[in-house]
Amino acid sequence: MNNIPADKTEQRAQEQFRQRYNEIINRQLTVENINSYADDALEDLIQLSDDAIASRRNDWAVEPETSSKEQEDRAFAYYGLGDISSTLDHIINIRDDLTHIDEIIEQSERTPRPHVILSPDPIPTNIQPGAGTFEQKRVEPRTKTVLFVLEQDYEVDLDDPKQFSTTPGVLSKNMMRKVSYNMIELPELERIILVCDEEGNATFVLDKAALQEKSITATELGEQLTKKDLEALIADYPQFGSRLVYSRNFVTNIKKLIEDPTTKKVYEHHNDQTEAVDSEIDNRYLKPKAEKPPEGVVSVNKFAQESGTTWGALHAWLQKNSELVGEVQTYQFGIRKGRGLNSEQQEIIRNNMEFTKPPEGVISVRKFAKGLGMDRSTLQKWLQKNPELIGDIKTYNFYGKNGQGLSPEQQEIVHNNMEHPPKPPEGVISIKKFAKELGTSQMTLQKWLQKNPELIGDIKMYNFYRNGQGLDPDQQQIIRDNIELAPESPEEVMSVNQFGKKLGVKPLTLQKWFQKNPELVGRIKTYQFKTTAGQGLDPEQQAIIQAHRHEIGRGAGG
Repeated sequence: MNNIPADKTEQRAQEQFRQRYNEIINRQLTVENINSYADDALEDLIQLSDDAIASRRNDWAVEPETSSKEQEDRAFAYYGLGDISSTLDHIINIRDDLTHIDEIIEQSERTPRPHVILSPDPIPTNIQPGAGTFEQKRVEPRTKTVLFVLEQDYEVDLDDPKQFSTTPGVLSKNMMRKVSYNMIELPELERIILVCDEEGNATFVLDKAALQEKSITATELGEQLTKKDLEALIADYPQFGSRLVYSRNFVTNIKKLIEDPTTKKVYEHHNDQTEAVDSEIDNRYLKPKAEKPPEGVVSVNKFAQESGTTWGALHAWLQKNSELVGEVQTYQFGIRKGRGLNSEQQEIIRNNMEFTKPPEGVISVRKFAKGLGMDRSTLQKWLQKNPELIGDIKTYNFYGKNGQGLSPEQQEIVHNNMEHPPKPPEGVISIKKFAKELGTSQMTLQKWLQKNPELIGDIKMYNFYRNGQGLDPDQQQIIRDNIELAPESPEEVMSVNQFGKKLGVKPLTLQKWFQKNPELVGRIKTYQFKTTAGQGLDPEQQAIIQAHRHEIGRGAGG
């Protein structure tokens, strides 16, 4: 068949069909369209197929035995629209992925955390009733959008608990927020994402590794902090992550922050004027994926890991040696598109890329930072800000993994020019240690300090093996005189954890039962148990729970 249009009418028709096809498969994903993203594309693509077949009706009159499948393929070939079957199959897979994400979210809502995640900050109690009404806030599928991005762009297996988990919290009766935050934990990506689907609530993307360096857990973040507490924490420790205000560029921004939670280059809209969006970030998911890699081809990322180097170091080497290694093709590795190296290219890299062992006296940036008692990210930022002072930082292979190393001269430059907190004077102790002495958590003490800056005064940084804030004796006494901690538990009071063990019931199951039966069990007070504070049950409450043990058992079993 001659694919060249016979006249301008045919040429215009060809252009129109191509334009319609490109408009369908190049649609950007947004929070606003995610619920109908795949379904709309399927409907429009099927209509396009019907129109293309109808436009070639004269061909079918000459060849009446042509099947519907053949008609479809030939019509798409005539108009230069590619393989219709693979495009349809791909969009159907996207639709199925989105349906599965709905099921994951629905399942998580059946087993929420027993606490409010990011409790709202106290609101004024002197609000007077008026004749007006509160406008219902919109609920937008932000959580669904984040999960879809994680699956499609970051190869997160949403069915693997080692890679992913998401749980909402509960809502208290006096909360104005009617939708809980979801806590998304990504162990392999080392990210924690706090996202709420109700409009007016910011999203938080946090670096789990940076939090762990300060001994802050996900549980403490979600259950002990209010939104303002978390914002203050990020302001004090920018390496922890970022707060993202919702905008029409949410998908682009969330990708940027997952890649680097500390990035400040996000795009927001003001007065409905949207800034230019990063052209390197592709939010189109309706195009068929690249071809699968042939046997023996591995992704650049995987080869870097296997070779004991970093992706960045290998990427830079490939750019400098493109003539030596040849063209690196793009393939579809699972659900992620990326460049792949064939066997010959892998051998060329092994034979030519230098995996240099460090000379004597050179130590890794990570180890040097540890010796200074600071976070690696703090040292990295200082090095990035002082390239003329520090000079070229070379990459070496430290125990099978490539990383930046500092020569003795560079180490001396850092010592002489970077400001280090002094060793603590006698009597000064770290916040973590003082919290332990008080019998409370570091997070509880940090919250109190943030709320009482005028009372406590300036808290200085010291080097306690690792850098951190330290409290002098006067500040310690101020805290002891003013902080209100939970009272010590009477002998007859048992913690929820202890009582759960006695009953053979998980504490989480007990907490859920308490929430469903507040009028039965009454107010559960907080006490200090040895070194930690927690909810405690008096003898009367213990007896009530014992009497309803059979109900709790059914709840736990179901």
